[in-house]
Amino acid sequence: MVLRERRAAPRYLLDVPIIVRRENDVLGVKIRNISTGGIYFITNRSLKVDEVVDFSLTFAGLAAGADILVRGRARVLRVVRRPQIVPERLGVAATIENFDILKPEQI
Repeated sequence: MVLRERRAAPRYLLDVPIIVRRENDVLGVKIRNISTGGIYFITNRSLKVDEVVDFSLTFAGLAAGADILVRGRARVLRVVRRPQIVPERLGVAATIENFDILKPEQI
């Protein structure tokens, strides 16, 4: 049996700083991968399916040596408990509803 890729956009493994917020709460997260349509991150905070979170991440030195900031909003699609890795950590898959790329002079 051959498995077919069902993702609409390629995913990129990243190790960049990311901030995820829900209302006035900043979550401690570690990004695993991102695409133009979704994001997957690890957190120790409980999230619910359909919950909306805001995110921002910085790509250092991409535009003429300046940082690029990406801000957006994502909706939680799936929350995966991974007790075999670290019991208190959750994997969160979210679909990106919108995002803006801010130029260096806008930061």
